[in-house]
Amino acid sequence: MPKQKLSTKTLPSTVALALQRFGRNIARARKRRRLKQVELAEKAGISKVTMQSVERGSPTTSIGTYFACAWVLGLFDELSNILAPESDEEGKAFEARLAPKRVRGQTGGLNDEF
Repeated sequence: MPKQKLSTKTLPSTVALALQRFGRNIARARKRRRLKQVELAEKAGISKVTMQSVERGSPTTSIGTYFACAWVLGLFDELSNILAPESDEEGKAFEARLAPKRVRGQTGGLNDEF
């Protein structure tokens, strides 16, 4: 089966809109800091064309590029908490359902070694 090309047309609309909003947020943060696209691109180690793709929210731009832009803008800490296991309530609930109901001790008698 041929590889499907990622685009705003092949993504769920919610994901495409979130990426576009993310790109707009990066553009807004850049403008607040009075940086030109080329300046942010230089600091992030990317080309101006890639910077334009970031600000459009292109799904084919690597996540590393988005993270590099956030780092340059001083917003990296907010991104680094995305998908943190401690905030995954659904995953924690699923894990709890799969946990054993009781814990069995080791066989072989008692042992005083700790």
